[in-house]
Amino acid sequence: MTWHMRRPLLALLLVYVSACASGHPESRARAAGRLLTEAEAIARAEEFVRVNGYVRTEDADPKRMVVERNLTYGSTPEELLPQRAGTLLPRACGVWPKPARGFDDGWSVIFCFNPTYYRAAVDSPDWKISIRQRSRVVVMDPYGSDIFIPHPDFGLTGHGIKRLPGMDDFERMLGR
Repeated sequence: MTWHMRRPLLALLLVYVSACASGHPESRARAAGRLLTEAEAIARAEEFVRVNGYVRTEDADPKRMVVERNLTYGSTPEELLPQRAGTLLPRACGVWPKPARGFDDGWSVIFCFNPTYYRAAVDSPDWKISIRQRSRVVVMDPYGSDIFIPHPDFGLTGHGIKRLPGMDDFERMLGR
């Protein structure tokens, strides 16, 4: 192969390498073929709920927000943030080394609902009772990319789910 023929291949390789190096962390992990550790999956999921406005509106990053799959009550940050704000606790309650939905392999990081979420408490007097058994789960592939929260809710406990410190926060808030 002559230099003239190798040049386009070299240019393509340089574009790919620079995109991986400057892109999102999940792009770099996938490009490198590096699987996430449990700690990395938890950190990625905690960041996801924060920047997507599930914890506090002030922490949301509208440029990085993800519209839920299969269930959408809005398609812009302005429509989604008021629905999400304060619904989840910031620290993960559990982790499961399998994807709950959507992938053959990956991670599921479980988040407890926020017992002080005022809108739900007003709409349903049984709010605190119902959230003792259910949660939201952040699902991602083994590289930490293609991250999302599927609907419907997920069981808070189950076989193979490892308890995390967020569960202690949740139980303290419920007065257990």
